[in-house]
Amino acid sequence: AEADALAAEAKADLAAIAGVTVGSPVAARGVAMPGVLVTAHIRLVGRGGKVVFTTRQGTAVLAARGSEPSVVAAAIDRALVAAASDVVPPVKTSLGAAPVISGEDTPIGEPGVVLVRLSPRTPWGLVQAEQKYLAGAKGVQRAVIRRLSPGGWVIGVTTTESVERIAAIARKPPASDVTPRVKIVGDIVEVTLAGAP
Repeated sequence: AEADALAAEAKADLAAIAGVTVGSPVAARGVAMPGVLVTAHIRLVGRGGKVVFTTRQGTAVLAARGSEPSVVAAAIDRALVAAASDVVPPVKTSLGAAPVISGEDTPIGEPGVVLVRLSPRTPWGLVQAEQKYLAGAKGVQRAVIRRLSPGGWVIGVTTTESVERIAAIARKPPASDVTPRVKIVGDIVEVTLAGAP
């Protein structure tokens, strides 16, 4: 109440009430000198219509290594600063747009693996359906999702079949309500799927 009256007299929108408790010196294990526990409490009270909040509180507890007045005073200062940083709301930061990757995004193949790339906008359900469909095809040992990049999803199909044969398999829809479009670009089979996942 006294702080509120002082804030009203000063015509301030905010009033800060701070309190510090200094404990008595105690022996600390493994330390040659006694330690003092310092606790600081700060309450920030908003007044008037300009303040968004009514009350904020902050607390900090520090230990002073020694009982000399200068050491305890430094611990009090640090405790008050820590309590003040606890009571003041953090500054809102906004994230900027993510950087756009540019440059070569061609996946690197390996012997015995045919790479199938799907558009990056392909829904996850369709990616899974295509992967399962390719994994179950004749002549395919396995189909594994390799990565997602700005260039699209990449499925690695381990097989002894040719790129053309995997493209022919990919031309068949993985589900009844999906329509695939397939083209071969270099050693990569590019598939565009349209329909429900």
